[in-house]
Amino acid sequence: MKHRFSRYLVVLLAVMLMAAIVAAGCNGCNPPTDKPKTDNTDLVPVLPDLINLGVNLSDYAPTGTVIYDNATKSKAAEDLTTKQNEQKQKHNYVLDELTGEYTNFRDGAYQWKYMKNGEEQDTSTFTKIFLFADPTELVNRMAAAHLPQDKMQALVAYICRSDAEGSGYNFVQGTGGAIQDYEELDELYDLYDKDDSDANYLNLQKKRRKVMHEIFDIFGDQAAPACRTVIEMLSYAQKVVAEEMIPDYEEKTGKTVEGFYEFFKGYDMLFDYDALVYFLAFNQSCGAVSAKKYLLDGNYSITGDNRKTMMTLYGYYYQYQKREFDLFNDTEYYEYLDLGLKDYFDNDADALKYRDYDRRHYAGAYRYSFEFYKKYYQAHFSFQLKQEEFDMAVYGIDDLPYGNKRYATVMQTGCEQGLDGTLKIGDVNYEYTGIDANVIAYNNAAKGYYSIPKAQRDREDYMPAKIALVRLEVQQLKSQYYTIMHESIKEKDLSNALKYQIYSFSGDYIRTILANRKDDVIYNVELDHLNPGTVEYADKEEEIGRNNAMLENHVYFYIQKGNVNTQLQKADEYEWKTAIADRIKITIDTDFEAYHEAHKIYMGGSSGNYVDEYFEDTLFPKIIENPGPNQTKRYDTEVQISRLADNHENVFRYAYGSIKVEYKEPTVLESFVLKNEYISETSTVPSGNQLEINPATLESSFPGVIAVSASEMAKFTNRPTQYDKSKITEETYDSDEKIRLARFDEASGTWKGIFPKNGGDDPVLVKTYTKLEGNVTYTYVLVFEGWYIDKNLQYPAKFSGNDEYGEEFSYDICLYAGYKVIKINTNQA
Repeated sequence: MKHRFSRYLVVLLAVMLMAAIVAAGCNGCNPPTDKPKTDNTDLVPVLPDLINLGVNLSDYAPTGTVIYDNATKSKAAEDLTTKQNEQKQKHNYVLDELTGEYTNFRDGAYQWKYMKNGEEQDTSTFTKIFLFADPTELVNRMAAAHLPQDKMQALVAYICRSDAEGSGYNFVQGTGGAIQDYEELDELYDLYDKDDSDANYLNLQKKRRKVMHEIFDIFGDQAAPACRTVIEMLSYAQKVVAEEMIPDYEEKTGKTVEGFYEFFKGYDMLFDYDALVYFLAFNQSCGAVSAKKYLLDGNYSITGDNRKTMMTLYGYYYQYQKREFDLFNDTEYYEYLDLGLKDYFDNDADALKYRDYDRRHYAGAYRYSFEFYKKYYQAHFSFQLKQEEFDMAVYGIDDLPYGNKRYATVMQTGCEQGLDGTLKIGDVNYEYTGIDANVIAYNNAAKGYYSIPKAQRDREDYMPAKIALVRLEVQQLKSQYYTIMHESIKEKDLSNALKYQIYSFSGDYIRTILANRKDDVIYNVELDHLNPGTVEYADKEEEIGRNNAMLENHVYFYIQKGNVNTQLQKADEYEWKTAIADRIKITIDTDFEAYHEAHKIYMGGSSGNYVDEYFEDTLFPKIIENPGPNQTKRYDTEVQISRLADNHENVFRYAYGSIKVEYKEPTVLESFVLKNEYISETSTVPSGNQLEINPATLESSFPGVIAVSASEMAKFTNRPTQYDKSKITEETYDSDEKIRLARFDEASGTWKGIFPKNGGDDPVLVKTYTKLEGNVTYTYVLVFEGWYIDKNLQYPAKFSGNDEYGEEFSYDICLYAGYKVIKINTNQA
């Protein structure tokens, strides 16, 4: 199979020439005949700014006091106590007959687990804190937040509502309580983080909407009391930890806790580094000056001007989500989610319906002014930066491969430089997708391609998929040409939008590498509390190893190949409306249908390519190197659009939501030196149809053979450590697509998937060479056994089912060929 990477590069402009909030499914067809407008402001009405709740005293610290009547206050505290006891029983507490209190401290430790649907679940940190809270003080804190009595009652009612029955997640507004909602939301975030499948995505989004529905029903458009309440609850939570949980732990264990900081990091205590990081960033934003200070005042409360910063941030969050929430009712929102997961629509009506939803979302929830977004992101990224700094301190991370860069700083710079241009491009896309014919034409092309089964689309010899792909790509190009040539779009806008994507690429890698190092810290703490020799210990060791292998991949693709600074410097070099647009127009005007009819049978060489390759070479001119059966191509960087693709391929791929997999094998296969105690007692070399050789049964199929997996490091005196780019097979996948691996299929008795090669297209699964070791010449036979995610061949890429397809990856990754190694003394026959 030839590599497929460039078929995604055709959308390199699309990712930049539309706002992220508007789907690619709304592009296509011919430009409208009306002359484009010259001023973006009348394409999409700009939304009014959200209110900064950190400006007016009446919002962040209203004067006077709120007093609840005694009966109402007592009823609220009583209901909260009842709910606490109910939750304590659910979360593995038992009633201590001596004290008359519930406790989950047994066998010398807290039992922070509970059963849900027959499976053991971790109790969330905020549930733990709630179970130690004083219900009366909780109500007092709501009064301190100036929460009106009717809203206090509604909030308490939501907290105290009975849990929803059933085995699944609860998405029905008005059922289930706040604690159940929070725990399910937390669980769904974790599930989606581990597996971003459509099912997990839909469940997460539906749960988020359910929770927002509950909150907005209580507070409505009154963001200020909602935000003051959040601040008050976060302050009180720290008091519960310091004055209730720590003393309880010390009393029950006889141990001394140094303080709040250590309690969050203790494995047998809260063990929640991220919650500690958030509290520290929150406290610093509210005036705390010490890295470990949590006593904001004697009562653990935040008053007056110290609320300003977090009121601004939470106020923006609340209003932004409320405006988005109000755009759709639940039925519309669920339909919007479902439609958004489709590659194409079966009929024009559904395509137009999704377009209408998406345009409503863009205009009604996204299109704020650039000036407002600068204020919004200043608040957002300032807090993010505090979290990143505390991440380093709390997790004990001394250094990172990218130095002192921070995700928040990089992203804020990207927004300042490129968001304005990105918004303008989004406006043009909004105008363009407003024409039904454009949407219908694109959808028909998408249907023509994506309705072909994936197995056939992946085949190099399936001609209908090739022409269908080109038809789709031509539709994409037409919309991109229209956007570039729109009179309201300046060349600077396009270059700045490119810079925005470069900064986003950089920021996401920074955040991901930091998350990887944080995981490493937690995994090792967990390992220290497991017993060596157990299955759990081995599983955790593998988790650590795989995590480190992914770090090596991230560093390779970001640090070694990212070229962020160079890309930023080159972003201003392109003549978008002339050189780039001219090449797009040439491609649009090419008769690919006629070419396809003439080249359905692959002829090889520079003039006989399939239509999809011909399309790519037309759009991105290339230079042929090493003419012949094993020829290679590279971008002709004398042509601007090819130079654009060559300079920014990784950024465009990232922005489009795809990843590249580099399938590698050792630079020098002869680097394998197997110890002599593993010399095979035969001179027979496995041969025949290589696709029918099963590495798992080599020793039984070929008597006298000793086949040693290259993963068994101790059996070698030397193993390859270098991997040569010239040996790479490249494939590009969507980030939510299962990648192709290689597997021996027992049913058919043959291999399936992607295999090593020898320069051409034919798979070479058995490789033989001779080498002199001392005075003896040995024959080495390497039999391919599969792909690994690390150079040491310790961690095989995981399969997802019974075919050759494996796990999904969110970032570019290298896979390394593993072999069964056979060493034969050719003189012993």
